[in-house]
Amino acid sequence: MAPPVRPGTVGHEIPDAFANADGVMAAGYIATQSKELKRLAMRARLTTLGYLIEMVEIEARETVEMERAR
Repeated sequence: MAPPVRPGTVGHEIPDAFANADGVMAAGYIATQSKELKRLAMRARLTTLGYLIEMVEIEARETVEMERAR
């Protein structure tokens, strides 16, 4: 069994392009990344985690759509 992973020690750095991101840009990035995380969770049969990540994805997409409609 692999040792537990400390939060913040795994993953990708946020691209420099997002250093000064506005809400729409940040929400779009979050939607894209959460979609990939959801797929990973579902493949690993982590259904509750996949569901929660899907809620993040939906909220991020809706935020982008609302902001663009303004």
